[in-house]
Amino acid sequence: MSKQLTLKNISVAYGQNTIVQNISFELDEGQICCLLGPSGCGKTTLLRAIAGFETPTLGEISIRKHIVSTPDKVLAPENRQIGMVFQDFALFPHLDLEANIRFGLDKKMSDTEQHQRCNELLNLVGLSGSNKKYPHQLSGGQQQRIALARALAPKPDILLLDEPFSSLDVELRGQLAREVRDILKQQNITAILVTHDQNEAFAMADCVGLIYQGELVQWDSPYNLYHKPMTRFVANFIGHGVFIPGEYIGDQKINTDLGIIQGPVPEQCKVGCKLDLLIRPDDIIHDDDSHIKLEIIERLFRGSDFLYTLSIASGRNVLCIASSHHNHSLHEKIGIKLDVDHLVMFPQINHDNTAAIQP
Repeated sequence: MSKQLTLKNISVAYGQNTIVQNISFELDEGQICCLLGPSGCGKTTLLRAIAGFETPTLGEISIRKHIVSTPDKVLAPENRQIGMVFQDFALFPHLDLEANIRFGLDKKMSDTEQHQRCNELLNLVGLSGSNKKYPHQLSGGQQQRIALARALAPKPDILLLDEPFSSLDVELRGQLAREVRDILKQQNITAILVTHDQNEAFAMADCVGLIYQGELVQWDSPYNLYHKPMTRFVANFIGHGVFIPGEYIGDQKINTDLGIIQGPVPEQCKVGCKLDLLIRPDDIIHDDDSHIKLEIIERLFRGSDFLYTLSIASGRNVLCIASSHHNHSLHEKIGIKLDVDHLVMFPQINHDNTAAIQP
């Protein structure tokens, strides 16, 4: 499979302020990745460098093995075969949908060829026959589909999407992310999504690069980001989870506030080693027959299930997902059992960049 995009040690700075530092990754043809992270972490700056709007202070960017950006030379954005979808759609309100899509097409194409390409794209995004409608006649989700169609019109090598769903409601964001993924896969388009929303990232991306303070802290599959976080920051940012203290007592057993947790412990962890264990809501199973009883101090009804916040005797809290058929009251004690398939541990040091100890 050919490499569509390669970043080698990319840094971007404004004066003395380094925004992005030493980031490297590769994308294969047809692969969809996400640059994920909190606001201000540098992900949009990195996307702009890939597009050609920012000059790297260090490193190089290659598209199809051709170098397009170095500190000394930057190929203009319009010459990179890159499409972009923006947060605000950027549709022309005075042009109908066909004219909006045609805007991105090569003017050397005949009128018939342009019309045919518009029809292909309108069909692709589920708006066939809407050529003469105007953007204001569409819903937000439909407008975003037209913005996608316009970006795909010239058949770009890479599609860049900068927070494309952020102006839509939560339910529509998830739905549209899945639909856009299906369209990109159907067309075998290489794409990069920038978002702060991990649900969007997981719904759309094959791989996710989590960025924190300008650095790429983990580049991995969504599954591994959730179950095998490499740092405490990753564990905190991805999903819902809490840390409970533990002490390794030998024989692959860790003593915790929730009892003994058994599982593979790495060799470097000796008896007496003090640890923090990551416990996710799906690690705690509601079980009325369990001898471990915890008090409900918060409850969130989510339709098919409840998210309970439970208090441990030590004063720490953990989260538990239970079927909505188990409708328990605040301050009621419920039985729980542990089902921790992926042990993730950190030394008891309060540094966000502390690496996880994993089997």
